[in-house]
Amino acid sequence: MKNRIKNLRKELSLTQQEFADKIGISRGNIGAYEVGKNVPSDAVISLICREFNVREEWLRTGEGEMFKPKPSDILDQLAYKYKLFNFDYVMIEKFLAMPPDLRRAIYDHFHDVDAALAEMDPYAPAYAGTELQQSTDKIAKTEKSLEGRTIAGINPSNMSDEELGKFIRQEMELEEKVREKFEA
Repeated sequence: MKNRIKNLRKELSLTQQEFADKIGISRGNIGAYEVGKNVPSDAVISLICREFNVREEWLRTGEGEMFKPKPSDILDQLAYKYKLFNFDYVMIEKFLAMPPDLRRAIYDHFHDVDAALAEMDPYAPAYAGTELQQSTDKIAKTEKSLEGRTIAGINPSNMSDEELGKFIRQEMELEEKVREKFEA
């Protein structure tokens, strides 16, 4: 394998340092592989094959062609060049398969979003009022006071979040109605 790694590096016109940098290991390791002092691990072999489009069989045994065939269609070439994940590949493929008017609608939508965000701080809270916070605080207080209690035969701790939320809102509405009657 030592000669194949050296031949590959020379074929790519890379120094040991450049070769090592591309696969994220030290130059010393490349030197040790090339003189046969060390044998690369399976992980390093995978890195070499993936980074340089090398056939693993050739790297391990010397059989067959050095490189995998280059991708033939444009999208495969992009996937190869930019090391796309399946998600990226499918997103690009589906976007390009859309009718041009739908692609334009998506572009226009993002343009509108960009224009709207240009007029504000995109990282500022969307709601700056106190009413929502007071309501949230009140719900949290009510939840705390209901812990371990049974109300009209109902144990709130056995409720789902949705059921508990509905129950608390009903209790708050009832409390508000009672307060309004007494204040009138």
